[in-house]
Amino acid sequence: MKIPVYDLTGTKIKDITLDKEVFEAPINADLMAQAVRIYTANQRVAAAKALTRAEVDRTRMKIYRQKGTGGARHGDRRSPIMVGGGKAHGPTGIQNFELRLPEKMKAAALKSALSVKAKEGGIIAVDGLTGVEIPKTKTMAELFAKIFDPKDLRSIAVVVAPKMDQAIKSTRNFVFAQPYRAQDLTTYEVLKSRKLLVTVEALEQLQKRLSTKQ
Repeated sequence: MKIPVYDLTGTKIKDITLDKEVFEAPINADLMAQAVRIYTANQRVAAAKALTRAEVDRTRMKIYRQKGTGGARHGDRRSPIMVGGGKAHGPTGIQNFELRLPEKMKAAALKSALSVKAKEGGIIAVDGLTGVEIPKTKTMAELFAKIFDPKDLRSIAVVVAPKMDQAIKSTRNFVFAQPYRAQDLTTYEVLKSRKLLVTVEALEQLQKRLSTKQ
């Protein structure tokens, strides 16, 4: 499979052939769904915290005497069955929601996601971002306007190689574009983006990272 390569002016300069193992891999929808679920679970933060009966600031005095009232026996007002009492089995604020996915399954899910995007024509390569010394939002804005349809300017993932900090800074001002490093790219980030703008260097790193031929 071939994809177009553009320079920073938005001019097509050549086509590049993608690695079949990475970009034409078998599409496993169930595995991609599992990878997305695990990724989102790992972003979850245990922010909720309920007070237990030991933490509620209420009197420790018994409500009424044990016998002779005709009512049920009760302790103090910190009990979970009392209004304003502590919470039984509530969120503690230290729950661990982390899930793990084996590296081989993680790589297979990412290859499936990249294959879906490549099949849909959602991957475009760009050359020349390595030489960018001064980050300019204007340069990236002109590039986006020339190579993408307006309907695609909703969610674009810009995938760069290491040591391309200037390219990342040039993309940060866009609401619809999010930069990612090739070594950190996940299945979730690929699937949630309408288009992938990948540098030539990042393509090589992705293929090296996911190919079993290395």
